[in-house]
Amino acid sequence: MAAIKDVARYAGYSVSAVSKYLKDPDSVRPDTRKKIEEAIRVLNYRPSMIARALRTKNTNTLLLVTDEILTVPSNEVIYHIQREAEKRGYAILIMTQDNIRKITHAQTSSLAMSAATVDGIIYTWVTDKQLIREHANLMSSTPKVSVSRAAFIPGVPNASRDEEDAIYQTTKHLIGLGHDRIAMISNVEDDELFNNRRYGFLRAMSEAGKRVYDDLRINNTMKYRNVYIGYEGMREIMDRSVRPTAIVTDNDFIAIGCCQYCHEHGIRIPEDLAVTGSLNTPPAEIAYPPVTTTSFPSPQIAEWVLETLMTMIRSGGSAEGIPENTCFPSELIVRRSTDITKPSFIVPEARQII
Repeated sequence: MAAIKDVARYAGYSVSAVSKYLKDPDSVRPDTRKKIEEAIRVLNYRPSMIARALRTKNTNTLLLVTDEILTVPSNEVIYHIQREAEKRGYAILIMTQDNIRKITHAQTSSLAMSAATVDGIIYTWVTDKQLIREHANLMSSTPKVSVSRAAFIPGVPNASRDEEDAIYQTTKHLIGLGHDRIAMISNVEDDELFNNRRYGFLRAMSEAGKRVYDDLRINNTMKYRNVYIGYEGMREIMDRSVRPTAIVTDNDFIAIGCCQYCHEHGIRIPEDLAVTGSLNTPPAEIAYPPVTTTSFPSPQIAEWVLETLMTMIRSGGSAEGIPENTCFPSELIVRRSTDITKPSFIVPEARQII
């Protein structure tokens, strides 16, 4: 592995000149910078994180805490956070709730040492709120931000999608198509996050003067998972006295489950029943029919996370002047499941593999 003296020898400058460049590239002359950068590239030089930490008291490492890296939004946000961190010269250390539980309850572990030597912390989708708040107290002097209302900690700046507006948009879209009997199927427990989504549904219905049928609102609290919630929710709704002409769901997998039930029972989409999803996951685009949905603003949230953390790190950890919760809007994406003029099949464009 190349050392700083090797870079200096290759570039033809002193070790102090290379060190000066590493601290602040703009502090050296352009021709010097070009030669040092060429030496670093050719020798594949990587500065020692330990040496840098001892010298600057910074590790250029951020801790990201998540529950499970399973959902599409969390995967996308984590991906964009890593990209944004890399642009700023930071590495991301990812730990799960189980890791944090071990750290919180046994502070002498090697995990605790790794997590303690970070410049900032990002809490993403987590389920054990009490545990995360204990960890936040343990790391009280380290700047912190969170992503999603599920990870909200009082006093820690949070970024999330505007869930109320997302469901408001899909409901308003259905109303604009002439639907009166609109059902809502959700898989979120009756907490603040679900309430925000329900408020979006109720606000759109109220503004349009539409009746909300209690028989057409199903909140399945994890008895089934994902696609099954939509399928079983449709079974329940179709057994009731009032049948809907449209379904609002709060994720694309539920919407796909609704579509599967309809295919099995001869219900045409969208002629007999319109269906909307949420989060714009890849399956929504290639489902049959492709599902009308709302986007998740992963790049914008990731950029906010890094900019906010950098501001807090520069100010010694202070969150003064930073809003406690910043909501990002989503975009309505209309597809065949609500609009018969849209294609029945979509072949996604080729994407570069990074």
